[in-house]
Amino acid sequence: MKKIFLTGGTGLLGRSIISRITEEDNYEIIGLKRATSQLEGISEKVTWMEGDLLDQAFIEAQVQQADLVIHCAAVVDFRPSRRKEILKTNVTSTAQIVDACVEHNKRLIHISSVAALGYPEKGKEVTENTDFQPDALNTDYAYSKYYSEMEVWRGFAEGLNGVVLNPSIIIGKPAKWSDSTGSFWVSARKGLPFYTTGTTGFVDARDISDVVAGLLDSEITGERFIMNSENWSYRAFNNLVASSINAKPPKIKVTSLLGGLMWRTGWLIQKVFRYQIPYTKALHQVASTTAHFSSEKAQRQLGARFRPVEESIHWLSEQFLADEQ
Repeated sequence: MKKIFLTGGTGLLGRSIISRITEEDNYEIIGLKRATSQLEGISEKVTWMEGDLLDQAFIEAQVQQADLVIHCAAVVDFRPSRRKEILKTNVTSTAQIVDACVEHNKRLIHISSVAALGYPEKGKEVTENTDFQPDALNTDYAYSKYYSEMEVWRGFAEGLNGVVLNPSIIIGKPAKWSDSTGSFWVSARKGLPFYTTGTTGFVDARDISDVVAGLLDSEITGERFIMNSENWSYRAFNNLVASSINAKPPKIKVTSLLGGLMWRTGWLIQKVFRYQIPYTKALHQVASTTAHFSSEKAQRQLGARFRPVEESIHWLSEQFLADEQ
């Protein structure tokens, strides 16, 4: 039985990957967790190791004992106050995992993000060949994922066996509904009146997990693949989420003027009262940008199949409504 060392196993995607891989009997998952990690709803087949993602000796020991590594863990945040933490955690942890995988000849499946690809020229789709261009649109999180992925590509140059997956916004059930994409459902239930003007990609966590399972023993290496089902406007996405749980859809458009006023007010409140407003400048930029992502390569080379976004929304809405009971 092969051993898999999994980071980020308590997160939205990690939970889905565990659910998928534990369907088979030929893998043993060793998961990294924190003392405060919530394990409710995760398969009992996982062996958990409590440790620090930035503890190099601990990480190397886990990698050495495994047959392959899935690196899902990352800090996802758009608050300027967490910039140093985001960069340190995401980049340093990836560098240490890459070094350990190279040293001990272990296969690595690295979960990156479409954020690491940046934004193309207006009207063009983002593909695996899109070059990351440093500009004002890229958030601290995007930079952290870009630099993290560069560590993996450095590893490839040093003989690393592995692949990179770049998911768009992942639809899946989180540990808490207020986390990750669950926040779309929480906001809809609270009657959030605002919608932003941007467009982005969405993908079901179950489909990414299927791809991960197929890559465990694959000979494919040194490649990156975008994981994306469809590109939707935030307004259309929020409208369907709201209607699927019998909530009111957002009606107020966040224009450039209104958005600027919102994030500047939030910045002032944070400076004066030390209270962080969720709507930051970085989040406004992301939510107002139109970006289209292509998963044609993954479909062609991996045989990846992606559920329609509408199907994924209704699936998650059923779970949200069930948890409200």
